[in-house]
Amino acid sequence: MLVVDDEELIRASLARLLWLQGCWVHVAESAAEATALCERHVYDLVVTDIELGHGGGNDDVPEGLLFAEQLLIERPAQRLAFFSAQQQPDVFRHAVMLGHYLEKGHPSAFERLKDIIETVQEERAKTTRGDGVHEG
Repeated sequence: MLVVDDEELIRASLARLLWLQGCWVHVAESAAEATALCERHVYDLVVTDIELGHGGGNDDVPEGLLFAEQLLIERPAQRLAFFSAQQQPDVFRHAVMLGHYLEKGHPSAFERLKDIIETVQEERAKTTRGDGVHEG
C-alpha cells in the first residue's frame, strides 16, 4: 500500500492503520515522491490526499488528482482511495470517478478505509498463486 499526504500526522496515521490491518506500507509526502515509488513498486492500493499542498496542481485540478490521473494512465487497474477534506463538488465528482473518496474528519472514514483494504486483500488472495512475491 502507498500513502501519499503532505501532512505528516495524516500520513503517519494512515500508514499505521494500514500496518495494523496487516499491510506492507510505503509513504510519500508529495506527488513527485509517490511517482518515484510507483516506478519501483506495484501497490494494491494507493491512498492519496487530493490537494497535496499547492505545489504541482493547477487552478482546476489539484495535485493529488493529477498524480492519480497520471498513475491510471500508466496502470489502468490501479486501485485508488482519496483521503481529503475537499468539499468542492466538481473536485469530489472527479475523485469519485477515479476511485474511493474518504472525507477527513468524518467518523466513518477509517471504517470505510478498512472495508476497502479488506476488499483489496480478498482480491489479491484470489489472484496470488503463492509462487511469487507480491508487494502491497
